[in-house]
Amino acid sequence: MNGLIKNWLFKINERDQQMINTLTSCFKDNARMKKLIDKSGRAFISCLEQLLSYIILSIKENGYVYKTSNKKSFILYYRQSEFYLRWKDKLRYAFIAFNVIGLNRLKKVYASEQKIKSIRTKHQLLNAHHDFLYVWFLAQDRSYNSIDSLVEIKRYIMDKADFLNIPIYIETTEERLVPLYARMGFSFYDSFQDEEKNLTIYFAKYEPFLQTISQKIAA
Repeated sequence: MNGLIKNWLFKINERDQQMINTLTSCFKDNARMKKLIDKSGRAFISCLEQLLSYIILSIKENGYVYKTSNKKSFILYYRQSEFYLRWKDKLRYAFIAFNVIGLNRLKKVYASEQKIKSIRTKHQLLNAHHDFLYVWFLAQDRSYNSIDSLVEIKRYIMDKADFLNIPIYIETTEERLVPLYARMGFSFYDSFQDEEKNLTIYFAKYEPFLQTISQKIAA
């Protein structure tokens, strides 16, 4: 019965499966994913694939996926004013909560994720950012060592933010990526030591061109 529900909720086509495979390769050593899922071996990979299936299906229905021209990097993001979870998304979320995270850890994980969201929301309210682009995932094929595809993604997402005149928000647990994001034009406004997961989350944003110019004029 559980298998039938899973197949109904997570109907994945071949193109989506290729993206899941790439994302799984990118995030199989990610500290946040390991702490979130708290399993090892094949069980961890299976749960990671399930979690990524949920994210990809949610983004396809409510957000955007951009893959670079060389198909080595891609970004999954949404616009806040357009994003909402449909009833099937909520059912998928419940499935993930019970089958990937587990009931015994659900309360702590939920509290931790809400804390992360509250830090971002507080900053958005203080800066009157009621609409924004939120980057859920930015990933590059682990076998690809050049930054040219990341430069393409940077150009794409920042051009979109400049055109819409709304900021971009992103978080990372990878300290090595902090200087890279800074060079891409992001500024870091906060960090959070997640004791339940024993890792640090870094909060970054990109201010669109027009807002940056307005701030400089006002100053």
